[in-house]
Amino acid sequence: MQHKGKRVKKRENNKQLGKLFYNPKSDSVEELLELIRGVHKRIEAKTDTSKATLPMEYDSYLHLVENSQVPQKSLGRNGAYKLIAEMFDGVVRWHSPRTMYNLTPPPLLHTVAATSLAMLYNPNIVWDVPAGKMALAEQRVIKEVAEYTGWDWKIAGGTFTFGGKGTDLYAIKVGLRKSLKDSSSEGVKQDVVVFSTKACHPCHIQDADWLGIGTKNVIRINTNNDSTVNLTELATELSSAVVRGKRIASILISGGTTNNMAVDPIKEIVKVRNELVDAHKLDYTPHLHVDSVVGWPWLFFKDYNKSENPLRISKSIMYKIDSITNNLKDLYMADSFGVDFHKMGFCPYNSSLFMLRDKKDLYSDKDNFVNYGQYTPFAYTLENSRGATGALNAYIALNLLGIEGFQKVLTKLMNVSEKLHEMLRKSDKFEVVSKTSLGNAVVFVPKLPQALNFANQQYEANVRNAYTLEFLTYLRKIGNPFLIDSTPAYSTGSDVYPYRSLKACIMSPFADDKNSKNFVSLLSGIKDEIDKYFDFADGRVREHEVRYMHPLKETRS
Repeated sequence: MQHKGKRVKKRENNKQLGKLFYNPKSDSVEELLELIRGVHKRIEAKTDTSKATLPMEYDSYLHLVENSQVPQKSLGRNGAYKLIAEMFDGVVRWHSPRTMYNLTPPPLLHTVAATSLAMLYNPNIVWDVPAGKMALAEQRVIKEVAEYTGWDWKIAGGTFTFGGKGTDLYAIKVGLRKSLKDSSSEGVKQDVVVFSTKACHPCHIQDADWLGIGTKNVIRINTNNDSTVNLTELATELSSAVVRGKRIASILISGGTTNNMAVDPIKEIVKVRNELVDAHKLDYTPHLHVDSVVGWPWLFFKDYNKSENPLRISKSIMYKIDSITNNLKDLYMADSFGVDFHKMGFCPYNSSLFMLRDKKDLYSDKDNFVNYGQYTPFAYTLENSRGATGALNAYIALNLLGIEGFQKVLTKLMNVSEKLHEMLRKSDKFEVVSKTSLGNAVVFVPKLPQALNFANQQYEANVRNAYTLEFLTYLRKIGNPFLIDSTPAYSTGSDVYPYRSLKACIMSPFADDKNSKNFVSLLSGIKDEIDKYFDFADGRVREHEVRYMHPLKETRS
């Protein structure tokens, strides 16, 4: 009887353990759906749809983790519900029009559903055998994007990677191999430099660190008033580097900046690069990469019929679209570019694609057009563990929205952004900094309530910065009825502003003029409240000013 009791207990333990996994006998998702509903019910209970984020108490991580331990026994279902739901405290409701923080979109519901199932089946596109047709999704996206860009899709290639930073890292690595053919085996044994513009993302500097090139070997070129690269300075600095014996790994340029969607003149930069090669008789051609992870969807306007104008795009919005696509349409002339589907592609994190005009620069002796079982991206990718969700979601987004769908959603976001510009200006309580912005970001600052005599420039900067950041503090204190971002001095894009600014990015397809009106009204009321207690005579750097420094944006050089 004792042995029978042990067998019964063992079967019961196995049964309980089995409930934690997908049942191979039924392949039913009902258990999964029940778990999702159970957790989400608890998330819904604390969700206030009038707020941009879920509530959260802010504390130091030391205090929050000091009592955390691996439990001896399972928490059980209800304990798991509570455990999981708690981790959603403070998360951003990206689907809400009240969320205007950075260029993170609400993901298409189809991609969310696909992601859940992809996580359940857990494919890995390191090789097609453990990935099935997920590997085909990656290849189809690469083909579709290459062909629409204007490349020969049979020659072009690419790979999905961990983020926009990854696409730039691939570009620098490919360029490193071109400039130093033995670098993969021998290491970086010559002086190598990377060129980037001051309007480009600071991750270019970090990538140079990871690749062993060194952050001091990233040469940042100044930009013109419209945030595009200064071609004269670029040509001069490129030539100077060559004369000094430097090898140029890569030239990274902007394919759409966050704050004002500025795109560098690709055609002219190709000319500058080619003239450099000819003038100095280089034995290699520096790799030209367009960091277009943000701006890539505007490429879908390159063939838009402006004479018929089927979407009835206004003249002011069409002017902005033309200003972006005039240079972006030349993307085919670059050697590579990056695409973030988790930004303006409305996909979940993360879905980033590195595109290459000639796949041999990355694939070497491998190919993607092979028989099933022979597609082995692990041979040339950075990652061996490469989940399929990025490729799958990109494939869904491209085919679900199509060219016209992307045109519609981008036009709407730009329309709402333009109207928000106007509302803030007319409020007479805020100054719009991004007067010439081409994209869907609105950069602005609160006007000082009175004429102040500042002792010096640093004193004025401290007061203005602290005053601006007080709005973020106030919004957080009242539970984030709207969530907005801030941007540091001189990082506002074409309209340079010497102090910290506030930034609202229109990303939700549910955004409309009514939402914008409520936003401006709320901020105007907050300004009245802040003006009652804010000490404009205090020129010290306040503690919360440091707290709200954006860690990515503060690393610009």
